[in-house]
Amino acid sequence: MAFLSKYGEARVIQIPVIKRAAVDFAIGADWTPVGGDVRLSKDGGAFANVTNLPTVNTAVWVFSLTATEMQAARVDVAVVDTATKAVEDTMFAIETYGNALAQHAFDLDTASTAQTGDNFARLGAPAGASVSADIVAVKADTAAILVDTGTTLDGRLPAALVAGRMDSSVGAMAADTITASAVAIGAIAADAFVAGAIDAAALAASAVEKIISSVSGTADASTATTFDDAARTEADADYWKDAIVVFTAGPAAHQPRRISAFDAILDRVTVDTAWTTAPGLNTYIILRTAMQQAAGAGATDWTASERNQIRDALGVDGTKTAATGGDVQDLQARLPAALVSGRIDSSVGAVATGALTAAGFATGAIDNAAFNVTETLTANPATGGIAAASFAAGAIDAAAIAADAIGTSELSTAAANKIADSTLRRTYANARASADGDAVNFRSLLGAVGKLVNKWSISGTTLTITQEDDLTSTAPGGTQALTATVGADPITAADTT
Repeated sequence: MAFLSKYGEARVIQIPVIKRAAVDFAIGADWTPVGGDVRLSKDGGAFANVTNLPTVNTAVWVFSLTATEMQAARVDVAVVDTATKAVEDTMFAIETYGNALAQHAFDLDTASTAQTGDNFARLGAPAGASVSADIVAVKADTAAILVDTGTTLDGRLPAALVAGRMDSSVGAMAADTITASAVAIGAIAADAFVAGAIDAAALAASAVEKIISSVSGTADASTATTFDDAARTEADADYWKDAIVVFTAGPAAHQPRRISAFDAILDRVTVDTAWTTAPGLNTYIILRTAMQQAAGAGATDWTASERNQIRDALGVDGTKTAATGGDVQDLQARLPAALVSGRIDSSVGAVATGALTAAGFATGAIDNAAFNVTETLTANPATGGIAAASFAAGAIDAAAIAADAIGTSELSTAAANKIADSTLRRTYANARASADGDAVNFRSLLGAVGKLVNKWSISGTTLTITQEDDLTSTAPGGTQALTATVGADPITAADTT
């Protein structure tokens, strides 16, 4: 059990003590306390004998604690009979108040005194004479509000909330209330506009440019076929491929070009056709490739001035004159009059290295008539015009050469000698390692040559011919069985006559 007492003041506690091995309260005849039977601990410290031993008043024992013993936040008193036990062990605790060192600093004996410190800070000073007076004032203000709003607020508040919000009618809105982030994606749909709500007059010239362009920017560096712009941070390779780019200022202004590649690492745009000169560090726009206005309904919504703005942005002026128009005006002059077998009739000015592959030649496409030995290959081409680099690896294979296309007249003596010399001088090792021709075999010309030039040896009746390493006898090396004739003359020499 616990008692509340003031810090540092003497205290008398009266409690019953149970007789040993019984349920009755002990009386004076049952127990005579001696030193050590009652001990005291202050704030969890070591227990020590109390100053005053308890006395009995009938069946209630009186414990008188001194002011010194009460100088603690918590005082624990234990009753433990040290002699032959006459009473049961018991204890009680005292929590103190009214001192900064007490268990409870607040002084209960002076509760009517004006409060300060933590208690005061939590409650706050009253605005009026007291807290009670403040409450009365609040009640008066509340009554006045009820009068101003018609006694109740029911007539001025909606009957129910809508999705947790008050249903209201907006009569006015402050400037800049609706921002871009306030409008949800897709919030303004097509059916939100009345037909014809956005007419030509509603679009500024800058809006026209915005409609026909995907992005705009300024080049940081340029060549005749490329430009860099650090603002092009699109992450995908070839993000802008096949779009149209038009510089709006500088030496290459109004020269639309198709984008053939985009390097996301270098922020570099490459066009398929060079500008007449490098565009320089000038402004540009990138146009959507499918940007065109269908004829018919709606075409007349654009004024002549607006149509000219769109055409000028594409490099074509409204009247299609050479004065301000772009490169797209003279397309008719640049296109052939008719197609040939469904293809544009064109003159090939150059062929890229390796462009002519084996698949590009029909079987028999290169025959005798395709070569004019004295004119076509000698007189007409520039020196070195038809070089090895003009043909891709394997471009001219067996299927590409017609039967008898290369005859004696097409093969010069020098060419024939070169073939023969290369054959005769080719090493045995290179011929053996080559993947061309039939599989290597001892019964071949290569095997016969090996027998003439490579090491051979006889063991018993077996003749062994090795490869060029003088060790390996597998094909094109090999073995032959020998037959000897007893008494025949031996061969001692061989001389070519």
